[in-house]
Amino acid sequence: ASADALWGLWTKCLYDEANNIPVSDGAPPVRHRRFGDYELGEALGRGGMGVVYEALQLSLHRPVALKMILDSEAASPTSIRRFTLEAEAVAKLDHPNIVPIYEVGEHGGQPFLSMKLIAGENLRKKIASGALCLTPKGNSASRTEFRERGIAIARMAATIARAVYHA
Repeated sequence: ASADALWGLWTKCLYDEANNIPVSDGAPPVRHRRFGDYELGEALGRGGMGVVYEALQLSLHRPVALKMILDSEAASPTSIRRFTLEAEAVAKLDHPNIVPIYEVGEHGGQPFLSMKLIAGENLRKKIASGALCLTPKGNSASRTEFRERGIAIARMAATIARAVYHA
């Protein structure tokens, strides 16, 4: 099989889906904007309901990820309740592969939650790089490399599955 044929595995689907979620709306990155006890840095990602910023919790001098509802003024009470329930549910979990929540709150009418900032490459970049494909995009792989990549993909899938099972 050609390398492009293998590029169509599940990681390609994840990559395509991840690329449909804009990280930036074209505006310059937010830098050093104060939000309560936090100093906001760059946006790390966006989802259907919220945006996550790299931030510094000023009182404790620690880096965090700060998640907020995208448009809290337009958000329905149901959306705000869902955001709060998500935070409460995740805060009860204790697992090495689930990001811990530090704080849930509201500042200036904007609901937020802060969580541990995990350093390293995010899943979107890992997928885009082809690191989760059995054969790198546009290249062929030896049997050994093919096997090693398969094992790495299976380990990551197992780690994710254990965390989801725990949740």
